[in-house]
This record gives sequence, C-alpha cells and structure tokens, in this order.
Amino acid sequence: IIYHKYFLNEVFQTGNYLVLLTNHSYQTMKNICHNYHIYYDYLICNHDTLIIDNKEHIIDKHLINNYSVLNIIHLFNQSDFTSKILCYNALGYVTRNYQEVAMIKLRTNKEIDLLTAYPFINTLLPDIEIKTGGYFHTIISKFDNKLSIESIINNINEDVETYVLSDSYE
Repeated sequence: IIYHKYFLNEVFQTGNYLVLLTNHSYQTMKNICHNYHIYYDYLICNHDTLIIDNKEHIIDKHLINNYSVLNIIHLFNQSDFTSKILCYNALGYVTRNYQEVAMIKLRTNKEIDLLTAYPFINTLLPDIEIKTGGYFHTIISKFDNKLSIESIINNINEDVETYVLSDSYE
C-alpha cells in the first residue's frame, strides 16, 4: 500500500471512493496511513473482521462468539505446544473481554498445522476459521467476506467510482 501512495491519494483526491483491504490490524493501518499521508474512505482490516470509515465509524465487525473463545482458550492452554494466546478486539487491541474478541493469535513452540493436529476442531467449533502455518496461527469468526464489501456498497454513491486495493494475495 505504501508503494502505491501517490496513486491512492490521486484516486481519493479526485472524488472516487478508496477502500483499503488488509490483514493488518486497524491500529497498524491507522499509523501507516497517518505516517505516509495515505487517505481512504473505508478500511477493511484484521483479516476482514473490521470495516471502518475514515471518520473512525465502525461499519461492521465480525466477532468470535463467547462460547468459541472460551473453548479455544481452554483447548490450547492444555496443549503441550502452545506458547502464547492473545485475544484481540475489532480495533486490534489485546483484550480480556471475551465477548468482544474478533481475532485470536496463537504462537506455538514448534511448527504445526492446527487443522491436522486437531481435526475435530471444525466440528466442535463450526463458526471459526483457522489460518494456520508454522509457529503463528490466526483464528477468526467464519463469515462470508463478500458481505464486508456489500456493507460498504450500501453506504456509497453509485455515481462515483470505487477502487479497492489489497495488500494480500488471499
């Protein structure tokens, strides 16, 4: 996104809508956009779990339900390979309020594929999605991310072009 700064600002300044799509946290993107003077209309971040506008109004957020959060913490706290579990709210801050968890980050002390190690997890917790690999794993609520774009489309003027830029290949 930083490398396309001039293009992005030109799109924004000519009255078009600019949507930035990233797996980074809101706080990380807020800092990047502030430091590099990148302007946008909407930001979809935290692995699509948060949609926020440039005035910091939350358009939509996808939280992991409390039951799943507690089960994930219990399951992985008892594991031999878990070294750290952090829960994040929609804005990307670490939280202990398990009713406001948008993302769980898990660090293991060895490389592991959680879906192979715990093949039952999708049956036990069908409402979560695990992005797994190596030592770092991300757990988010399972949802149709096309709805993220639709919630933005409902807020924009159809007569204005909309540009979406992603820094991810997913």
